[in-house]
Amino acid sequence: MRPSSQFPHANATRAVLHILLLTLLILTLPLPGPSALGQPGEVDMRVVGQLGGAVSCVALKAPYAYVGIGPRLAVLDVTNRGNPVFKGESPWFSDLVLAVSISASSSYAFAAAGRAGFQVIDVANPAALVGVGSLQLGGRAIAVATAGSWAYVVVQQGDLGDSARLAVVSVADPRHPVEMGSFSPSTATSLADVDLLGNYAYLAAERSGLLIVDVTNPANPVQVGRFATTGKVTGVDADGSLAYLVAEPQWSSTLGDFVGGGLIIVDVANKTQPVELGFLPIEDVYDGEMPVYQVARQVAVKAPYAYVAAEGGGLWIIRVDSPAAPERVKQLRTDSMFLTDLSLLDGYAYLVDADRGLRVVDVRTPQSPVALGVYSVVSLFENLDISGSFAYLADRRNGLRVLDISNPEWPTLRTTYKAADWDDITDVRISGNYAYATDQITRSLRIVDVSNPVLPHVVKSVDTPGFANAVDVRGGLAVVASGTEGLFLVDVQTPTAAKAITVTALNGQAQGVTLAGDLAYVAAGWPGGLHIVQVANPRQPVKLGSSTAPVYPYQVAVSGTLAYVADGSAGLRVFDVSSPSGPRQVAAFSRVGTTRQVTLRGAYAYLAAAGGVHSLNVSSTTNLYEAGFVGLPFPATDLVFRGDYLFVAAGRAGLYVLAQVITPPTATPTRTATQTPTLTPTRTDTPTPTHTATATATATQTATPSATPTSTATATATATATDLPTSTATATASPTPTATATPRSRLLFLPLTLRRPAP
Repeated sequence: MRPSSQFPHANATRAVLHILLLTLLILTLPLPGPSALGQPGEVDMRVVGQLGGAVSCVALKAPYAYVGIGPRLAVLDVTNRGNPVFKGESPWFSDLVLAVSISASSSYAFAAAGRAGFQVIDVANPAALVGVGSLQLGGRAIAVATAGSWAYVVVQQGDLGDSARLAVVSVADPRHPVEMGSFSPSTATSLADVDLLGNYAYLAAERSGLLIVDVTNPANPVQVGRFATTGKVTGVDADGSLAYLVAEPQWSSTLGDFVGGGLIIVDVANKTQPVELGFLPIEDVYDGEMPVYQVARQVAVKAPYAYVAAEGGGLWIIRVDSPAAPERVKQLRTDSMFLTDLSLLDGYAYLVDADRGLRVVDVRTPQSPVALGVYSVVSLFENLDISGSFAYLADRRNGLRVLDISNPEWPTLRTTYKAADWDDITDVRISGNYAYATDQITRSLRIVDVSNPVLPHVVKSVDTPGFANAVDVRGGLAVVASGTEGLFLVDVQTPTAAKAITVTALNGQAQGVTLAGDLAYVAAGWPGGLHIVQVANPRQPVKLGSSTAPVYPYQVAVSGTLAYVADGSAGLRVFDVSSPSGPRQVAAFSRVGTTRQVTLRGAYAYLAAAGGVHSLNVSSTTNLYEAGFVGLPFPATDLVFRGDYLFVAAGRAGLYVLAQVITPPTATPTRTATQTPTLTPTRTDTPTPTHTATATATATQTATPSATPTSTATATATATATDLPTSTATATASPTPTATATPRSRLLFLPLTLRRPAP
């Protein structure tokens, strides 16, 4: 996919399509059935703020980089390539910005924005991008290339994304784009990317290889050639008489191995009979073992070199002046598994890293590429907590993010903190002046002093017996959901001298935990369920009871004698826990899709689910019904109230802020209206994501939402000794819970080895 006809060798195609598609397939949101009815407008939720999201694409036009970040298009000034500067962003769209192309001759950007369709954005003023035109194309717009007054958009169709078409759109009047023609492959196939050269469109057709389409007549594009491949083609760059393809390896039952993954060079001089000239497998070798194939995602060519973004493998630089024998010149490894796209400009490569942000690499000397830095964004966090006017995000491998939410509708990144030995921060809980964060991969609880929120620093780490998936804190006790090892208790009466107490074995994989009074409620994945543990004496915790009704619970909220369990694909389950030794299911609501979090407020339970946020009226366990819903472009994973605002973690879509108006029910419930966020005002502040070095906190000082960051400060992490768990105790007792606990999401994401406040 060509960002602009002005830059024939710069590709800006889709990031992580296979991951996104798989996620959406698993988490598909079913439509509400007859019992999932509520009063229209009983809970009217609307999106009033948004920040961040995963980087999906990049296009270049000096001196700017145009970057898809979550549901927005952002502009970075890359005059200083080692320190890109945020200039402005578009309004948020109702879906992710997956691809972007910049006009060579005008001040417009053209974006493929998923279900939000084709978007035209006026970028004349980089500080104030304006959406001026849009076009729905009957599917998900996932890739785009432009030439002159025409845009060529790949539209994914069907629930499974197993069919697609190429829409030819006239942008002669950018404010009123019009579809003029369409091409659909003769057999249903997925399309991943498009590039233009002359009168031809080159389509990366995944398992169907390369399709060559004559677009001389935009109203009637016609396929003239096809090149079949063994691998799954995900990216294409056409240059002269050659097409450069990158393909994902596919399993061959005949050979008993993955085959076809790498760079393929195809002679397309004869469009009707394209011929392979050369192939270079994208592979890596670890410790002298057999080659492990990486996943090539995109390619950009600047003769005599091809540059390949390889998921898990970094940046490959390949000499291609002899097409029959492409030769690897250099591989620049990165610490990310999500390197998925790239573009080139003036001797620099701009790499899309969905996990971290936008990477900039100096490739003026291809044999010795130099990584200049990462423009970091609030990206793949799944959990958050709030204290005062600050929100704390567990941003996985990016560490702990601190946001200023004094104006809830304009959240601003203030600092990012990541110590040298941190790996995967999955959850965070604030208690007093300390943040308690779980580091899943390194199996540890990190305790961070946040008395000055913009200068956090770690004061203690405690090893956990298993994966550290989630944490809750009350008084001087921290409880950690520690995977297959169960419930882990830590003495944090003196946070700087925290020490392990004991671990209690539980069935299943502990992934969520909530403290309510002297009881810990643990959500354990299959074949676990809901467990209730008495922790009044932390040195002798007592397992009181459990229920295996939840199939794969993620989290639990407790109010009085009722426990509300977010039970994955089963939705919400409600348990009577008045007798902790025998929790009993009393209600369920399944028509909300995969549910990962539940929080309580008044008569309502708010669910973070596959399609967005659902509000259920739970005033009567005999009549749960949906009272409100707001759709989001990516599955919600966590939600926390601050006053009347609800802060929602939405994965690749970033952070959303919802406001609500509640109209008490007065009649028999009827179907709830659904709202999906559309175009909204752009932010007026300058939320420049920080560039953080290992073991430092970088604080970005901002005065008001309209102020530009003016100063930075750093804090050095302190290394401390760790403690180990001790013994386990179990018995039977039946105390009655009286406290109320509002949980936050506690998600379990196992490491991928084959490729990844209460109201």
